[in-house]
Amino acid sequence: MNLLAIETATEACSVALIHGDEVIARSELAPRRHAERVLPMADELLAEAGLARQALDAIAVGRGPGAFTGVRLAVSLAQGMALASARPSSARTSSRVKPRSRPRRMKRRRCSCAGP
Repeated sequence: MNLLAIETATEACSVALIHGDEVIARSELAPRRHAERVLPMADELLAEAGLARQALDAIAVGRGPGAFTGVRLAVSLAQGMALASARPSSARTSSRVKPRSRPRRMKRRRCSCAGP
């Protein structure tokens, strides 16, 4: 599975890519610069893994807790990328996501930004 995860709810801007059994991640403190950093970070991860955006199986975002503007940015990016590539997206509560956890297989094929 190729899953791109975006987290922008705090001052840290983070993007991770699960590519098979490998996890590649970028994170940096970027207060008020998430909008300019998140897509280049995602592109760097995809290039490092040798993947195109169309090779993604799903896109996940952290839905907080955190700054509403940051959550809105991540959700907007995920929705746009998911709709453009006909891939599912999913939102998860940031504090419930465990680092390096394996993603559950997503059954929905529509873009959804409401997680359990």
